[in-house]
Order: sequence, then structure tokens, then C-alpha cells
Amino acid sequence: MIQQPSKLKYIILLSIAPLLWGLGFVGVRWTLLEYSPTWSNAIRFLYCLPFVVPYLIFKGTFRRPFSDFKGPIFLGIILSIALWVQSIGIGLTTIAKAGFLTVLYAFFTPCIEVCVLGRKLSKRFWGALFISLI
Repeated sequence: MIQQPSKLKYIILLSIAPLLWGLGFVGVRWTLLEYSPTWSNAIRFLYCLPFVVPYLIFKGTFRRPFSDFKGPIFLGIILSIALWVQSIGIGLTTIAKAGFLTVLYAFFTPCIEVCVLGRKLSKRFWGALFISLI
């Protein structure tokens, strides 16, 4: 019989995620005191590089054909632009306001999904989304 992880593990992981996310905003704000948003994001990505590359090597990702990377490269470019614009916003307003505006992706992502993919979402989902916005 397979033992299921306890709910406590998931609660801890769900508590750590926003902590790291929020600390990322503080880190960006501190780097913006000395560097431009472009350099701030470059430092952010360079910091992640030593963690990601060994994982990619271990998984054998680099042995795949280049055509498998076209989508991820495109999405990476979009993510980089979004982080750059977000960094500019963090520099122009408070961290709390920037965080609130960033959280609105939880609202806009399903709206885009409905408009672009034509997917129907349940009333229950929209109710939960409305409560989360409040």
C-alpha cells in the first residue's frame, strides 16, 4: 500500500511559496537601488543558473532536438519581458501595490483562457475567483 503524504506537508509547501515570492519582490526592490531593471533581472537569472543547469543535465534535456525548445524559448522571452516590466513597476511604486497588481494574473489568466481557447469555466470557479479578489 502506498502511503499518502500528510496534509501538513502541503500546507508547509503552500506557506513557503508565497514567502519566497514575496522575498523576490523585496530583493528586486533592493537591487533597483543600485541597478537598472535590466541588470536586476540579469542578476536574478544568473542566481538561478547554478540550480537549473545541473537539473537539466541530469534530466538529459540537452539531448533533445532544437525543435523541442522553440516553444519554451518563446515563452522564456515573454517571461523575461514580463519580469522586466514588473521590475520597472516595483521601482515606481510600493512593493505591496506591485504584489497586488501581479496577483491579478489569477484573474486575467482564466479570462484569457475563456476568450482565446473558448473553454467554459464553472460558476463555482468564478465564485472562488471573485472571493479571492476580495
